[in-house]
Amino acid sequence: MNKHAYLIMADQDFEQLEILLPLLDDAKNDFFIHIDKKVRLTSENQRKIKSCIKRSQVYFVKRLNVNWGAPDQVWCELILMKAAHQNGHYSYYHFLSAKDLPLQSQKKIHAFFEQHQGENFIEFLPINREVKNRVAVKHAFPKISAYRSTNNKILQILIRLYRKSERGIQNMLHLNAYAKYQLDLAYGSNWLSITEEVVDEVLHQEEKIKKMYQHSILCDEIFIQTMVMNHPNLKATISPLGNLRYLDFGKKDSSPKTFTESDFQDLKNAKESGLMFARKFNADVDKIIIKKWIKEGLQHE
Repeated sequence: MNKHAYLIMADQDFEQLEILLPLLDDAKNDFFIHIDKKVRLTSENQRKIKSCIKRSQVYFVKRLNVNWGAPDQVWCELILMKAAHQNGHYSYYHFLSAKDLPLQSQKKIHAFFEQHQGENFIEFLPINREVKNRVAVKHAFPKISAYRSTNNKILQILIRLYRKSERGIQNMLHLNAYAKYQLDLAYGSNWLSITEEVVDEVLHQEEKIKKMYQHSILCDEIFIQTMVMNHPNLKATISPLGNLRYLDFGKKDSSPKTFTESDFQDLKNAKESGLMFARKFNADVDKIIIKKWIKEGLQHE
């Protein structure tokens, strides 16, 4: 039986975990969940989350304090991959957040990946100067973000000025912390579905990855893509279908929009186009779209 490991990153989204997991609950699936260490997680929280599952196994992995855009996000993904890999063999490893929902039934998801066994579903986007600077610049404080670390406008301005000067000085001196690795840089969404062969190679390179990205920012969108593109055998397994996720960056924001009821038809279109998962949903913003999608979009097949 081909099994699937769902690697789920969550913070305070316990309610949405209790919505998401039953939709993925299947004997062929196991769940590996990382709850941000900044959030209080009680044994009662864990019991409630596990109680909504009947057929899958649920595992809570070692917790980290994850800072947006920092290398912590890569360390978190490594922990999830390692926990699943040590648990057994899985045909596919799917990265999701608690704010995701499936677009297809489990029957269709399993049939699709059975049909495309061995392919890796990863997004690749064009490289620009900003992406190169994420790893070329040696960031002294990679855990600090002008957008997520503080709501103080003055501090945000100071952080942006510091980042600009940090990049400017190192670019002017032609310093490149990444050049010594002699890799072709690649990047795309960190939400992807990969085979055990990719996970094997990532974990084989774990210590190298930690060294390469310890002073980088937003490198969760780089480390897997770059490793795959520089590995001839794995590069040959990249699917032209992308990462099979529907996200709406309509206004080119740094984060995808949160779906509301008005997005129902767009979600249906994404489903009909063959995409497997969508994000992001937020019950605090619009619970109606979540209920409507489960009742009318997902169950109506």
